[in-house]
Amino acid sequence: MSSQIVQVCINPSPDGSITYMCAVANCISALGLDQVLIIHKKMAPWVKEKLRPSSSIQIKTIEKEADLTQLLPSNHRLNVMLQGNLGEQTLAYIQAHHFLSVFAHNSAHEVIPKRYQYAHILVPVSRFVQEALQKKGFQNITQTVPYGWIKTTNLSSGSSKIHPGQIVDWHPHKMRDRLLGTLEKIGCYQAAPKNPLQQASPIKIGIVSRLARAKRFPELLQSLSHALKAHPQISLHIFGSGPYQEIQAIVQATATIRAQTYFWGWQNDSSHAYQSIDYLLTGRPENEALGLNIIEAQTHGVPVLAIDGGPFRELITHSKNGWLYSDPAKDKAQSFHTLIDKLCQQTQPLQRAAIQVGTFESDFFSLEKFNQRIQTCLNEINVHYNHENTHPQA
Repeated sequence: MSSQIVQVCINPSPDGSITYMCAVANCISALGLDQVLIIHKKMAPWVKEKLRPSSSIQIKTIEKEADLTQLLPSNHRLNVMLQGNLGEQTLAYIQAHHFLSVFAHNSAHEVIPKRYQYAHILVPVSRFVQEALQKKGFQNITQTVPYGWIKTTNLSSGSSKIHPGQIVDWHPHKMRDRLLGTLEKIGCYQAAPKNPLQQASPIKIGIVSRLARAKRFPELLQSLSHALKAHPQISLHIFGSGPYQEIQAIVQATATIRAQTYFWGWQNDSSHAYQSIDYLLTGRPENEALGLNIIEAQTHGVPVLAIDGGPFRELITHSKNGWLYSDPAKDKAQSFHTLIDKLCQQTQPLQRAAIQVGTFESDFFSLEKFNQRIQTCLNEINVHYNHENTHPQA
């Protein structure tokens, strides 16, 4: 590259954007390029665990967005690669003084994130996002779609140990959250029911995700609950945390399958969660840009159950590494009901090797292929960077 690469993601909690930033950082490091990562101070330990040891990666931390411009001096034009949200004033500053590449982690089918409008070039993480951006009239888009790759923990056989974690992401500036969070700490309140773990279920379906509003888990689980209730041999295990209102909506949506539902909360190492389930259940596809948890599940040999739509079609080959079912909002979950009927009728649980994860990885989602795609993206970014420097008014 013609300038130093600076990746920016100042989200104060783990999410898909900062996970993706770490994957890209490992890739850039493998290509022998120096880079700086600017992250929130709270995320430093988490990010360091996700990175491979490298002297080419420098980490800088900030506590508030206003401090970011001090790390991006206006007298030296940098190649800033943004992975998360920033305010318009900060975006305008970066656009004016540096070259801004924005990784598009939102589908943009409905609301276009402000950061997209300030980007010199957009890097869509799936064809689904790329096509949505094109329909919205964006032309400054890389032709290469990097997709993703997840660094996972290798667990020894029988080490799938999971522990209850935090379920609600309590907001420090909301009085309700501060009060309920304090009551939870002293054991006087619980945001989700603690269902005693019964005898192991024959089939374990798991959600491993941030329980963010965009995922629309309450609507999904409300529409699937009747089918799940009709199959008591299935248990639903929810790994993740989210805002208070979203957790309460999920609790309400699963009220009719309370005896089958287990809330495990946030897991620092999701590898244990994947090793403990038979199938991964994704959220709704409308607001998904990629679905990193699908890739993560594949690396653990866990097949995926997903609605046939959005970027899920790019990641799942039906009956090979998972199953796509019709939108339950349109067919009253009949397709999903038929699918789990089929899964329950199997004489034994699906063997993980049967989904051909090795083929899945080597064909498309291996680290080697991800490195190649990132390198191609960097080449495209470099062309635009050099053009901007040569034709600053273009």
